[in-house]
Order: sequence, then C-alpha cells, then structure tokens
Amino acid sequence: MTDALFIGVEVDESVAGDPELAAKLEEVCPVDIFKASAGHVAIVAENLDECVLCELCINAAPPGTVTVKKLYSTPPAEAPPPPPGRAARSRGRRAGGTRPRSAACRCCHPHRGTRSGSPRPAAGSPPFGAAR
Repeated sequence: MTDALFIGVEVDESVAGDPELAAKLEEVCPVDIFKASAGHVAIVAENLDECVLCELCINAAPPGTVTVKKLYSTPPAEAPPPPPGRAARSRGRRAGGTRPRSAACRCCHPHRGTRSGSPRPAAGSPPFGAAR
C-alpha cells in the first residue's frame, strides 16, 4: 500500500512482475495511476488521490490481485450522549421537538379541542357548551 490521503492501491506481488498486466493496467486506468516500468507494475503515487473508483483496474487484473481501498471510509462517529439533566429540561416538548396537541393555540388550529372529534364543528351547530 502506498501513502495517499484518500485512496490506497495494492498490487499483489505474484502479478506485479507481469509485463502484459503492467501494460494493461497502464492502458485501462483513466487517471494514470499505473505505469508499466521495465516490465513491472509501478504505482504513480502523485495520481492516487485522482482515482474515480471506476474498478477498471480490478476488472483487468486476475481476481484478488489489485485492491483499491478508500482510506476515508471509516465507520460514522457516534453522536455524543446528551448532557446530564438535559431530558428534564425539555420544556414540555415531545421527543421529536413538537408540542403536545393540547398546547397548540386555537387561533392557528381552531379545529383542535372540538368535542365531536370532527376537524371542525358543523355549520350552524351551537357553540361548545351551549344549551341544545
């Protein structure tokens, strides 16, 4: 494996000295990571981070002999735990950050809190609490 910031490339020793494979890898790589040098596969370190992960080199080589690794693919960091006592100071909000229904104002949500459960009182019905 060579040093690079984003991409690492390995060529197995069993095929690194194959002049045909060296020429094929140099031909298929669109960003010139491989160079056929004296019948050996040479990796051009300056071009490693230009890799577009096309897998042409992997497909051109015998199975398992060329490996391309993303050096930046680490497991995602876990979110830090909430500070102590944070849950107790939620200010009446639910887990998703929404207010309970009873706390909604009636100017924006006039249908909430009706006795019949319908979205809005029927037209011409008496006001809530009026004698029938």
